[in-house]
Amino acid sequence: MAGIQYIILMISRLIVSGTFILAALPKIQDTASFSESIANIQFMSNTYSAWIALILPWLELVCAMGLLIPSIKRSCTAILSSLLTVFLGLHIIILASGQIIDCGCFGPLINRSEHPYVAIIQTAFLLLVSCLILYSDWNLGSNYRTLRAAR
Repeated sequence: MAGIQYIILMISRLIVSGTFILAALPKIQDTASFSESIANIQFMSNTYSAWIALILPWLELVCAMGLLIPSIKRSCTAILSSLLTVFLGLHIIILASGQIIDCGCFGPLINRSEHPYVAIIQTAFLLLVSCLILYSDWNLGSNYRTLRAAR
């Protein structure tokens, strides 16, 4: 049973990691467009939008790759879960305000403005998977330490 749990955990890790890598790369290539997408949300000034457009894609990329590195996977999962929580909140606020805008999440690859409910469902799903990974990492890690201490 533990083998199946490990395989599911690795597949989940690959899904979250792949999604964030897919989201980060177009934003890194076209920072100006991503900055404009952030500015369209109208939650902050253009200066902050530019800084977020510079930093966020790299944070997403590093943490996405970090999900696959054992020594930093917990920290990266916690950071990505936090980001997903913020993203989910922003999607809900944008939908509640009646705005129809593209968040720029995947750059020009996917236009999410046409289906805001899909963006919320996708983000909530990724958050759920990310939280399950985080829980499993902490749970399996503590069980592993307990087994090692018993030897």
